[in-house]
Amino acid sequence: MESNVQSVKYNYMKGWIVVFAILFVLAILAGVVFNVTTIGSKKLEIAVSSSATDVLSNNKVRDILKDKYKVSVKETYYSDNELIKKELLTNNKKIYNGIIFGDKKYLDYYKTPANISLGEKERDTVKTSYSFLTTPLVIYTWDSILNVLVEKGIVSEVSGTYYITNMNDFLELISGNNKWSDIGLNIEGNINVETESLKPYNSAAAFYELLLLSISNGDLSENNLNQVLSSFNEIYSKKNFLSSSDSDLFDLFLRLGINSKPMIAGYESEIIKFSNEYPDVYATLKDKVKILYPASTIMSSYPIATLDDDGALVKSFDDKEIQEIILKEYGLRVDNGTVNYDVSTLNVSIPATIKNSVDGMKLETYNKMIGYLK
Repeated sequence: MESNVQSVKYNYMKGWIVVFAILFVLAILAGVVFNVTTIGSKKLEIAVSSSATDVLSNNKVRDILKDKYKVSVKETYYSDNELIKKELLTNNKKIYNGIIFGDKKYLDYYKTPANISLGEKERDTVKTSYSFLTTPLVIYTWDSILNVLVEKGIVSEVSGTYYITNMNDFLELISGNNKWSDIGLNIEGNINVETESLKPYNSAAAFYELLLLSISNGDLSENNLNQVLSSFNEIYSKKNFLSSSDSDLFDLFLRLGINSKPMIAGYESEIIKFSNEYPDVYATLKDKVKILYPASTIMSSYPIATLDDDGALVKSFDDKEIQEIILKEYGLRVDNGTVNYDVSTLNVSIPATIKNSVDGMKLETYNKMIGYLK
């Protein structure tokens, strides 16, 4: 009887030894697999403008970067002025892998030699640069207004997208004392494109920049800027400032309707985000709300400059899944020169690409414009 008990104990212990041995082997294999999957992983440190989007903090984006591309990102935030004036080093006193700016004007300025007399530090050499995350300036309006603009030859339809193809007539329409009733619409007040309060790099500033570029035929040198600005006052003095942010004005446009908000300036990103976040509400509005794209528009962008030879972060943003997340959740296009979007998955009708855009002002000229208009 005792020998049987000892035999049972022996077999019991032997069984557990086998179990532990199997677990040990599995643990070793797991470690090998883990090591294999992490071989070649790249940790990137990116200096980011505090005015730029937080796309790199999006958990879905971070997971794809980590799992598919073995890329992890650590962001450090600076103001745009700090990005172009300070010596940019990581906590380990190393050069950043890249910089994301709040606007292309800052990227262009960063590429110029540092002005030591203004306290600017020497800048690192930009290996490559891309527009990266962009959204075009658009005009939001309503179906009955669109119909009149099409009849007058100011707006044309191309493949389901409406473009302001006659900018001169559009400027004449909004800059004079024309009333909505003059063009057969039962809307009170003068014809106007409402903007939000003017701030650097918001849609109001982009709208006025586009108008000034149109008025000057693209010649906005420092020599003729004051002359162009003085003639621009006729349009600018009519603006009815109201909102404190782009989203406030767009929200009011949707809620108050055509009689209160006939036309507003904004970014394409706003309606993409809204249609994705509130599909049921947008479904009740989409036949009425219309998007007008200037034939050559201004692009708001968060450009990236790579300071190493790898460019791993930009390459990974070629990923279609990442592009779809950024488009739907942020309304932004990933533009590194290769993207042609499948826009059929969106609730809102937008063009697959933005083919024509104008070069904006240089930073110094732009700052003078903002100072003048304020």
